[in-house]
Amino acid sequence: MFSRPLVPALAATIVGILVGRSFQAHLHLPLILLPLAALVILGILFIIPFKVHPSYLIAIFLLLGVNSQAARPIPTELCSSTDGNARVGIEGTIFKPPRLSDGSATFPLHAESIFHAGRIEKVKINLLVRVNGYHGALAVGDRIRFPAEIREFKNFNNPGRFNYRFYMQSRGIARMAVVRDGRYVVPMGEGELGFIEGLVERARSPLRIFFRQRLSYRAQAVYAALILGERQDITSQLREPFDRSGVSHIMAVSGLHLGLVAWLFFTIFRWALSRSH
Repeated sequence: MFSRPLVPALAATIVGILVGRSFQAHLHLPLILLPLAALVILGILFIIPFKVHPSYLIAIFLLLGVNSQAARPIPTELCSSTDGNARVGIEGTIFKPPRLSDGSATFPLHAESIFHAGRIEKVKINLLVRVNGYHGALAVGDRIRFPAEIREFKNFNNPGRFNYRFYMQSRGIARMAVVRDGRYVVPMGEGELGFIEGLVERARSPLRIFFRQRLSYRAQAVYAALILGERQDITSQLREPFDRSGVSHIMAVSGLHLGLVAWLFFTIFRWALSRSH
């Protein structure tokens, strides 16, 4: 079995995910901690010229699976700045395209400053912002300032309910910020996305601009969904012809996409593991 190391590695990761899922209410580990430690350990194992016992590698992938189900803890500075549905001022940078729906816009935001009770607190948290009465052209990388109500994510109380609160925490989003009137959203210039998100946006931005300049609104919405994975411009009217013709699956992640990703990771892991004794 260990002649094909990806098979036990995948099995250990699946077991780790199931274990982490069972105890997710008690898991509050930094998401970067265990993967970083695993990469360091793997790097050392590849460099030191001795035979590695397979159980060590299995343990690493097991921990990676457990860690994937760990929720990010809510930052203490957010809890100290807000109380219940408190109304505060927020400044931050948009890091994903806004999703438009019935005169409102929803987008995730890297919050950088919170204005509350006459003081300014510097924070590093992610918020899901919903702007009612949205009229404007917000884009990824824009720094904005606005007054909003900070709300907690709530779950439905039906049996077997979807844990929406944990789902948002696992994505690194701590709270929801609701803006009652979009006219109070003030542009503050260009923001900072961070290294990884900045690289991704620099690759996506030229394509997004090209689609908007060369294609019609309907065509650019479809191309953005297929190539960039940005479906915020796909309206119900635009989706209806795809549903009727039975090809709506091309708008979502399909088996072809998963197959390409699996092939890519298989190639990378096979090359990396072949470096080890």
